[in-house]
Amino acid sequence: MIQNNIFLKLIFSILITHTSAIAADKCAEISEKQMAEWMDKEPSMPSLSFLIKAKKLIDAKRSYSLSLGGDKRAHCYLGCIISAEVDFETANFVAWQKEFSDATDCTPKTHFEIADYDATIKGAIKGAIKGSEKSLIPKTKNLCADFCKKAY
Repeated sequence: MIQNNIFLKLIFSILITHTSAIAADKCAEISEKQMAEWMDKEPSMPSLSFLIKAKKLIDAKRSYSLSLGGDKRAHCYLGCIISAEVDFETANFVAWQKEFSDATDCTPKTHFEIADYDATIKGAIKGAIKGSEKSLIPKTKNLCADFCKKAY
């Protein structure tokens, strides 16, 4: 049942993302040119099973990531964890998707920031290196946190 709930949330999120571009001109905080440039960078969508794994990680690690102190550290940490425990491509897609959502969600609490995407990717690159050494995965939380604290 939990798996189905996560599946539905992911499908809904993806549908909202790709249909919200239609209404983006009404509330997007970035120009049409910036939106077109961002859409050109859209990475390939990973498998649904990888997206589900990433969603579970984000839900489980969000509070901890925010406790590291600073938005960029949180982005970096989540990118690192997703990349280490799922893969880099999934972390990249999630990072892109998050900023796209921020640009089009019409919510004053969220803001499109390429620097957030960059921080997530910086962490994802580190996580991909650590993820290639499977014996390090149990220690990934500390490796990612330490790296992101130094980076941001």
